[in-house]
Amino acid sequence: MASTEQVAERFHAALTAADADGLRGVLADEVTFEGPVATASGVAECVAGLVEMGKMISGDHVEVRLADGGNVLTWSTVRAGGGPGRPTVTWLRVDGERITAIRTVFDARGTGGR
Repeated sequence: MASTEQVAERFHAALTAADADGLRGVLADEVTFEGPVATASGVAECVAGLVEMGKMISGDHVEVRLADGGNVLTWSTVRAGGGPGRPTVTWLRVDGERITAIRTVFDARGTGGR
């Protein structure tokens, strides 16, 4: 059985590759997503939105990943296109080997980052 941290690693790899099958493999049917510019509910809607998001990501440098029980927090610097990176925090709720909730926070107004 994969650890919550391993599930998070698979999620981020599939997200940055815009890999729909990889995302489906780690998301629960009832998954929800909340972020500063979008929300989604259910695996189909979440996969569609995450694949579109992944297509915009040109880099995702993970700074820190912390796991506590079924919770994983990842602090990373995300780059979209040729723009500067934005500090981003993603919280995942993992039940077994499936993600049931995703919450992402970043400053959608500024450029931030390194």
